[in-house]
Amino acid sequence: MDLKSLPAVKSRAGSIVSHVMRGLGLDPYYSDDDASTSSEGSAKLAEGTSPIKRAATLTVPSPIDSRRRRSFENFRMCDLGEIRPELYVMEDAQTTLDKTQSPSKDDANEEAYGILSFSVRYEENTQRLYLHLQSIEDLPSKGQRENVSYDPVVVSCLLPDCKHMHKSKAAKPSLNPVFDDTVVFPLDRTKSAENVAVRISVYESDDLCNNGACTTSAIGHVLLPVVDCLTPNDNAREFRRRVGRRSTITGNLGRLLVSLAYLPSLERLSCVILRAKEIKCEKGATVASLETYVKVTLMCGVDKVKSRKTAIIRGTDSPVYTESLCFVVPMAYIDETSLVIQVVQRAQLKKDRILGQVILGPYIYTQGSAISHWGKMLARREAAKQWHNLYL
Repeated sequence: MDLKSLPAVKSRAGSIVSHVMRGLGLDPYYSDDDASTSSEGSAKLAEGTSPIKRAATLTVPSPIDSRRRRSFENFRMCDLGEIRPELYVMEDAQTTLDKTQSPSKDDANEEAYGILSFSVRYEENTQRLYLHLQSIEDLPSKGQRENVSYDPVVVSCLLPDCKHMHKSKAAKPSLNPVFDDTVVFPLDRTKSAENVAVRISVYESDDLCNNGACTTSAIGHVLLPVVDCLTPNDNAREFRRRVGRRSTITGNLGRLLVSLAYLPSLERLSCVILRAKEIKCEKGATVASLETYVKVTLMCGVDKVKSRKTAIIRGTDSPVYTESLCFVVPMAYIDETSLVIQVVQRAQLKKDRILGQVILGPYIYTQGSAISHWGKMLARREAAKQWHNLYL
């Protein structure tokens, strides 16, 4: 090709590209108004009147260009290669966050760690409450190996003061232990039966329940109000209750969205606190004066290893934290590790108050074969996000 004709070829190629973009409606410098203006300019030129001067890119289309444009308009009418603007609508960021991260009933269910079978009987004459522990089914296997059993121990007491604490004998190593043990509590139903509840806590071994107040190291608890077990004829009532992490009877304390990830190569455990929803304020406080943060404590058995906190969010009961808290956890200790995640209300002249908490780990499976949030983190080797109900 002759080099002298190269500018003409480039000009012709640019003209073709420009006409194609106009036909598709993608030329930012050309519109239907410009075409009408150009037509008016052509009419004035024919009459001998000089048209309005326009940019060099807005030239009068030739008849061939007009036919090409109509052909592209017909092409846009077909489905093949059609651009559908409704698929590219950008939603508001907060609306998208609410849609994708709003808790559902299934996602926010509390994890259960077995089923406890027991019976309760109250004697009016002696004012004694008899608790007979029978058995536990489907305790969670500890660690990443299946069917790893331990020596479970049950500790029972009366709430709200944790009075008359009793500890059962350690059962044989099993995930379905049988206790067949009876505990007696003194109770005057005429005075405080309406506010009293029985708490039955399940621990892995005797070493973990030496301090009965350490409820965070338990596998789980069963709560039973005394009013529910009173019968007219002092007959025993049979119960089968799920073992959960809730250690006190409370109402709805809100929800917390947490993301977990563990990298064995870096021995790094990441806990991302995303957001909370419907947090209940302390009595006498308003939402406008609410100041909350999240405290995450790394536990190894009953020992506290390290604690980290998020920034304080003010003036809302549905705070968005979006903060990552990282811990160094060797792979050899991951089966003994757990996280205690607490939503705390900051106070000015008194001690900060815990509004609710979530305990995650070290059990991979919950009741039956359902995998826990902790188990999803270890199984997928990637971030696992889940809503959790807050409790105390």
